[in-house]
Amino acid sequence: MVTAVLRAKIDDLTREIGRQLQVLHDLEASKRALQAELARVAVFPVWTLPPELLSEVFVHCLNEDAWLDPEDAPLVLMRVCRLWAQVAAATPALWRALRLCLGDWDDDELLGIMQTWFCSGRKTPLKVILAGDLSQVDLPTFMATLQRYAPYIWSLTIDLTARNLLLLQPYSLEMSQLRELEITVEDDEDDGQYADPVELRDVFVGTSQLVKVNVDQILPSSITLPWTQITTFQCFDYFLDEVLEVLCLIPTLLSLEVTLGIEYNRDPSREKVTHTHLKNLIVMEQERLERRDTPHLLHFLTLPNLESLKTEEMEESTLRFFMQRSGYPPFKSMQVNLVGLPYQCHGVCKSILPHLAGLDDLSLSCPSLPFAQAFFSGLAVRQSFVPRLKRLAIAYDELTISSQQALVSMLELFGQAVGDRNLLSQIAPVERLTAVSFTVKLSELATLRIPESSLVYYKRLIDDGVEVHVGTAQESLL
Repeated sequence: MVTAVLRAKIDDLTREIGRQLQVLHDLEASKRALQAELARVAVFPVWTLPPELLSEVFVHCLNEDAWLDPEDAPLVLMRVCRLWAQVAAATPALWRALRLCLGDWDDDELLGIMQTWFCSGRKTPLKVILAGDLSQVDLPTFMATLQRYAPYIWSLTIDLTARNLLLLQPYSLEMSQLRELEITVEDDEDDGQYADPVELRDVFVGTSQLVKVNVDQILPSSITLPWTQITTFQCFDYFLDEVLEVLCLIPTLLSLEVTLGIEYNRDPSREKVTHTHLKNLIVMEQERLERRDTPHLLHFLTLPNLESLKTEEMEESTLRFFMQRSGYPPFKSMQVNLVGLPYQCHGVCKSILPHLAGLDDLSLSCPSLPFAQAFFSGLAVRQSFVPRLKRLAIAYDELTISSQQALVSMLELFGQAVGDRNLLSQIAPVERLTAVSFTVKLSELATLRIPESSLVYYKRLIDDGVEVHVGTAQESLL
């Protein structure tokens, strides 16, 4: 009797569930019908945008720093509808950069992407970045496609291992529009060792427009390029002899950025190299602090037309002799960290800075107190002391500051000197300082604390329209 009652109740619930499921089915059908009607009669703004405006929206969808992905613009835009595909294909700005990680695509996909890209972007200069593993692609077919479209490339970046780069040797790329070339030799993960020197002779041909080259561990003598027309050269992990070779090889060079490798034996008596065209020089050096006895690159150079210098630790005497030897170049910008005895750095204010009449941007790292006092004194009262200076930055590392009191004293000296210079500019032929920075590099857990009274000078400068930063690189105290 009990089981019969239970079965009856279960049957009732089953029938009720069936009725509710039918109701739910009917509701879903009604919803779909209403959605279809809405799609028929509604007006969505995105569908009414003029192609020119839609094109601008597409350009803002780009993530130019990401590797190519089928779910990102511009490829995803080609699959939405026929109109979007037409607008995307007719928007050259969407196709101006192709970032390919080789090995992430099968061969058919890779060739299809290249054809889509180059056909759509043919009206605009193309930037191509190749990385990954070249050995994972159908090399003859890939290179044949790249050769066909190479004349449309204006900027080429290759980021491959030495083994991959060697695969390029049998091929040549006619690159009549190429203006920028960057080649980075990645360490091979299989052996974890530095790569052997790579030779790429006759790979890049017809590069009559090339002016900028950036190479890593590849010597100029190992790659065929029109060196006599290059104006900008960047190199990483070069030794002194190789840098001097670059300067002798490229008489047209205007800008040089070099990161020197670890090197202990540089003959200070070797002949100096003179380059009369170089205007901009950036010199970085691996582990320079541990090898201060090794002569700085400037020790070996004479650059009479240098306008901009950025470098790390450099002896005061090196800069002084370089300036004298070069006839006091027409510097406009200088960023240096001078090291030496206090009286030597103090002498910079007497023997070097008075000759920099055109200097308008100066950054000093870790100046000693005697040097800073002499510099700020000249800045505040002397009309002939860097009269064109507009931007001034002082930077310290917490390890180079003897005490909190020394830091505060330096900060106050700096602020007062800037204020005095701007007052001087009202009555004398000197420029007004428009941007000043006082930055302290701290360890991860350290906090910069400055008394409010020491910031008074800087608040006045801000009120006077000066761009001011006081604090760490990440945070300003003002």
